[in-house]
Amino acid sequence: MTQVDRKTRFLVARKLDDHKALTLRESICSSLQGLPCRSLTVDKGKEFAAHKETSADLEAPIYFRHPHSPWERPTNENTNGLLHQFFPKYTSFLEVLQEHLDWAVDLLNTRPRKCLGWKTPLQAMSEGLLHLD
Repeated sequence: MTQVDRKTRFLVARKLDDHKALTLRESICSSLQGLPCRSLTVDKGKEFAAHKETSADLEAPIYFRHPHSPWERPTNENTNGLLHQFFPKYTSFLEVLQEHLDWAVDLLNTRPRKCLGWKTPLQAMSEGLLHLD
């Protein structure tokens, strides 16, 4: 599961043990705890069956992209492509440890980005958190 902030490009990724709606809901809510969340845009997979509860927990609306329309979530699709630098396209995540995923996420969150004025996503997120009321 990957979640990317569109403004700061800050990435959160979790390895899920299954594709159950409750597992995904708990993972989304725990991974976004303490981070600002105004909305989520997700696929129409069955793992989002608990979207109403997730939306209530996050106090943010959840939008669904149209099927076969990855351009409706370009930041997430691009970031997933960056993760392929660490995990080739057909990698079985059954064998990937959360620690390895955390390592890759940390590298991406500390990589300067041109679209952020050469700040890192971590710096951009930190600055954004400082300006919250």
